[in-house]
Amino acid sequence: MLEDEALDLRALKGNKKRWLTIVGGNAALLFVMVGIPWLRGYLRSRELWHSYAAYGACLFGGTESPDPGLGLPPGHEAYFATRAVREPGWSQKCDGKLSAMALPEATFVLPSVKVAEMDLRAAVKLLRSELLPLAARAPGTRLSVRPLRAFERLRAGLANHTRASGAVEVPEGPAFTMASSTPVLATPTRFPLYAGAHALLSLWGTDSELHAIATDHTGISYVHVQGGALTQSRVTRPKLLEAALPRAKPESFVWAMGRARCAEREHGCADKALGIAHVPLPVESIPTPRWLGGHPSGRIDRSMWRDEARVIVAAATSQGNTELREFTLDRESEASAQADTPPLAPAKSWPVRAPGDPLLLPRAGGPRVLMAARSDAAMTLS
Repeated sequence: MLEDEALDLRALKGNKKRWLTIVGGNAALLFVMVGIPWLRGYLRSRELWHSYAAYGACLFGGTESPDPGLGLPPGHEAYFATRAVREPGWSQKCDGKLSAMALPEATFVLPSVKVAEMDLRAAVKLLRSELLPLAARAPGTRLSVRPLRAFERLRAGLANHTRASGAVEVPEGPAFTMASSTPVLATPTRFPLYAGAHALLSLWGTDSELHAIATDHTGISYVHVQGGALTQSRVTRPKLLEAALPRAKPESFVWAMGRARCAEREHGCADKALGIAHVPLPVESIPTPRWLGGHPSGRIDRSMWRDEARVIVAAATSQGNTELREFTLDRESEASAQADTPPLAPAKSWPVRAPGDPLLLPRAGGPRVLMAARSDAAMTLS
């Protein structure tokens, strides 16, 4: 009886040892086949974060962060544009750091990591090909955004590699920092101005504010930006309204029949009038124009000049010539205009003894008129 119990005990111990050996062997096999590839992929991913930070600092001109993530500092596009404009070919100096992110193929890693590294090598190749044309960019030509898009593709590849390696989350901190003293080009901002494709646009302002008026086929839009505040307005464009003049800093709205319509009329627009009214800012309503006895013989912005007390128009005549007409018109009489007020007669007039399109040039004491006429053989300026 005692011998049977001893045999059973030895058999139980043998089975237990056998099971422990099986479990230990499977655990070791699991660690070798899964744990080591996972650990290797994770370490390769961490290595890529530092390689990315070193490359970003080199490309944008910053300093690598001590604990880099995959984020970018604010305004990185402006830093990139500044270096692209001022240092053509600078990106080739960073090519070695870019190559460090194209990890060589590894056998003992998880399949998802292997696929992610294949995509990352493709992103590195794409970025290198997009940066190459910058070295041959001609000064003054438009700077392409394709390199920045390729850089974003590289960041996406790094984030995908991080997730494939089993990291808890993608680090969002900046990979590098930029010194505030680094000179940088101004970052353009979209201007919220509603206007048609063929609108006549006027822009003016200072270092701290900006105005814009756009006149299209259907309306007049106005935008004013100052001190972080935005003022917008849009009103319906009245019939015959041509533009806001002068373009640099508009002070008047001008009404006139279009040149294309005048060309269709048998006798042109010599019998038509010119309307003028002060521009109220912001543009919320259109004032009644004061009509003048004269119609511009050329482009409206080249055929009219005004100061505080008078308006001079290079007007069309019934004979198809040009005549300078001066009208006495101050702000008070302009503001009192009514819809049924007859056109104002010119106070003075001078015939222009030269053919062509006019251009009124502001000079001391009054404008001068330049006439340009083109023939098949030459152009005549008078």
